[in-house]
Amino acid sequence: MKAFFLVPMAIHHACDYGTPGDEELRLTAIVLPANTKVTIDLVVDAGADDPLTASKQVGFGFGGDHDKKPIPDGVNNRFVYSGKGRDGSSNDYFDKHFFYHSVQDRELSPGDTLALGFDVTTRDPGTYEAKIIFSSGWRSEGLTVTVV
Repeated sequence: MKAFFLVPMAIHHACDYGTPGDEELRLTAIVLPANTKVTIDLVVDAGADDPLTASKQVGFGFGGDHDKKPIPDGVNNRFVYSGKGRDGSSNDYFDKHFFYHSVQDRELSPGDTLALGFDVTTRDPGTYEAKIIFSSGWRSEGLTVTVV
């Protein structure tokens, strides 16, 4: 599986880190302003040869200095227009490492795409690894956020 930051098509919604156009863009690195609240859209693509992945929980957060790294504030999945999954659930939680945990049953079959979205508050400038962690054990690799 592979994870990306998503810049949506212009007809869908605005984007805090890219200019929407006629097609979606999938990126592995984005630049954000310091001390700002933004919404980050992500997708996880399961390859055709990936095994079925079931997960009760998806964690999202950042590596780096605890006092400087960006902090996820909650779910804001703009792929979901309305209903379950747009704003999280009552079972979601935020841990002491500043990771937001979205708790709901998910199943990703080979070839599927999972859309995620989180509100994030940036803090100090620096480059931070964005991390998506499934309770099934899968972890994203290679996503970076540079805060300026």
